[in-house]
Amino acid sequence: MAFGCSASEPKTEFKAVTTTQDVMAGLMDPAAQTVWKAVATSVDEKGVHETKPQTKEEWQQLAFAARGLAESSTLLLYEGRIEDHGDWEKFTKELTAKALDAAKAAEDQDAEKVVSVGGDIYEVCSKCHQGYLDKVMAKR
Repeated sequence: MAFGCSASEPKTEFKAVTTTQDVMAGLMDPAAQTVWKAVATSVDEKGVHETKPQTKEEWQQLAFAARGLAESSTLLLYEGRIEDHGDWEKFTKELTAKALDAAKAAEDQDAEKVVSVGGDIYEVCSKCHQGYLDKVMAKR
């Protein structure tokens, strides 16, 4: 047996204490919205307007939101929330990875990458919602 390991060590079990909708509305959606709205270009009669974090602190807040999205997405795999070990698990892991990519882009202060990865996050969310939204909402 490896040093420090015990066959009788208790296994940590994680179980959902709220609904999937609570996690989505309270944690994931606000974090995703922060990523999606962080970098934008708009055009009006006065010209082109670009929005992006301007200070180190603003970039850091964006990175925190992206990591929060990554971490909160793992809550979808808890007993009581996980729908299946097929697409549900696959989409959740993709979202986690893409959110971490967004955090890296924020750390690098790479606005173009934030936009690109934000699109990837949107795509993963959309695929999951297409397959699971009705099922999850029926549980509410």
